[in-house]
Amino acid sequence: MFSFLILISFNTALLQEIYETNAKEYDLIIDFKHTLDYYINECQQDLKKEKMRNYKIYQETNKHLLNVLEKIKILNTFAALLPPNISCSVNDMLILPHPEECQLYYNCSVIYSIIPKQMEQHLMECDYPNLFSLETNRCDNFRKVACKTRREIKDKCKYRLMIQSFWSPEPCLLSFPSCDNKTDGLHEHGVKKPSPYFMICDGERFLREGFCPVDPTWNTRSFPYNGRCLSSFEIPRDKYSYGKLPSCAGKTNGSYQFLELPCDAFYKCQNGHAKATKCPENSQFDQDSGACQIGAICP
Repeated sequence: MFSFLILISFNTALLQEIYETNAKEYDLIIDFKHTLDYYINECQQDLKKEKMRNYKIYQETNKHLLNVLEKIKILNTFAALLPPNISCSVNDMLILPHPEECQLYYNCSVIYSIIPKQMEQHLMECDYPNLFSLETNRCDNFRKVACKTRREIKDKCKYRLMIQSFWSPEPCLLSFPSCDNKTDGLHEHGVKKPSPYFMICDGERFLREGFCPVDPTWNTRSFPYNGRCLSSFEIPRDKYSYGKLPSCAGKTNGSYQFLELPCDAFYKCQNGHAKATKCPENSQFDQDSGACQIGAICP
């Protein structure tokens, strides 16, 4: 019994020692955490101060830059009022619009040793169909540019660099026809006509030319008409020299045979308007029904 009491007393002392040791370690951990929090807070405060200092430097620099830009703008505005040769002598980095033509501009950094025909010193021209923008001070898409009092040239052959490339307008128009007063889309070629050649217009500007293919339904050459490539049998003969669609003038509503294709096609008149129809394979035009029929007898 005595030995048991000694054992209990020993364990109690041991537990007390362990508790005191752990308490000291816990106090050390708490102290370390407080110290760490303090330094973290100090660092955060220093960062805020540095950020504010840098922001003030940024504000001052930006303000100075804006003042410089405003002075440059005033200088450029003044220089732009002078003739180009004088303006460029004031500032050889100036880029100025041409006062009359919207596709032209002056680049003071460009100096010709031999001035090209149709041009003058420092004068440059936007690539067709671009125009020079007063907003961006560079060549831009013609739909984004407001020419205001400057003349807006729409024909490629009237751009100055194109004029100097051809000895007369006719060869230029053969390759780059005019789309003046044309709607957007496909049109008969302005020069190569009547023919299968067509041109694509956008904003009264010529984009490209093309060649109508053979129509697979009619197995004949197609031609540009009403914004599409159509078989000659679908084009009125009184509207186009290659057209083969007869007129319905004076004819009652109904179906009629083509003289050139009496069996496998017909045209229908409706209130004076004609529309061509090609019969499907293995069928022919039936006069009685006025439609294509398999097994129909063609007279």
